[in-house]
Amino acid sequence: MDLNSKRGKAVLKRWRNSLYRKYESKQREAYERPTPYIYLLIFILVGLFSQAYFHNYNIVYLALFFTFSIALSAYYFGRENIKNIDFSLENSRVFTNLSNSLSFKLEPKEYVFNVYLSDKDETEIAYLSDIRKTTFSTLHFHSKTRGFAKLPSYKLLSKFPLPHQVFYKIKNFDSILVYPEPNGINLQNYINLQKEKHGDIDDFNTIRAFRTSDKLSSIHWPLYASSKKLYTKEYNFNEEKFDLFFDYEHCANDKESRLSQLTLWTLECERTQKEFSIKMPHELLQSKKMSTDEILTKLALF
Repeated sequence: MDLNSKRGKAVLKRWRNSLYRKYESKQREAYERPTPYIYLLIFILVGLFSQAYFHNYNIVYLALFFTFSIALSAYYFGRENIKNIDFSLENSRVFTNLSNSLSFKLEPKEYVFNVYLSDKDETEIAYLSDIRKTTFSTLHFHSKTRGFAKLPSYKLLSKFPLPHQVFYKIKNFDSILVYPEPNGINLQNYINLQKEKHGDIDDFNTIRAFRTSDKLSSIHWPLYASSKKLYTKEYNFNEEKFDLFFDYEHCANDKESRLSQLTLWTLECERTQKEFSIKMPHELLQSKKMSTDEILTKLALF
């Protein structure tokens, strides 16, 4: 192919652009910026150069060469150090108006020295020191609104091996789903209200012979005192078998308060391993058919 022809020039241009893009992407695996210590390094180099120029001392030339070599080597080792580690955002539950913790996974390819994690503006820093295996770290995140929220950029930084330069990687993450703030009447108080409707836990219909699986608290002790036989009380209200039912329209006064209340009950049911259902205006959310995260997502996007 004739490189001087129109087609040849077009092919050559594409090849050059391809090389430039590869070089650019490789260069941007890590960034660097100077710290105030760079002025000290410059002062030392200028001082040594002046002494070598005016006095022509071999020892000064050696010191100048040694200092310059150390600074140049530090640049190479610093870039390689930060390039040998990657970080990603783990799945985290984030709620409105709370100081949430975002979890980051740091995976080093080799032993990595003196690294720390921060947001883009470095208003919060999590120091990690040296890392030789997969490590997790957290940074705080706050949102005033529920739904999808844009995340800031995050940095992984290192001052290894010398403090006159900072080497860093920067990552932009997708938006994160923010759940409603868990707030309102706690679950036990709600259950107590249901007891009043379905019978108090102290009310029982009948008694039966005691089984080894029964709780000691359900034994009818007055009857045992008179007959010396163990009997178990059958309750009107069985808290363990009672399926909780939450109604969106009647759990609070306004939309955000209702979503906050339902979020609180959802989390408490998950913690206590209770089955529940939520009646929303256009659908029924059931813990038997949906995971907790799926229910929280429905509440966040409602």
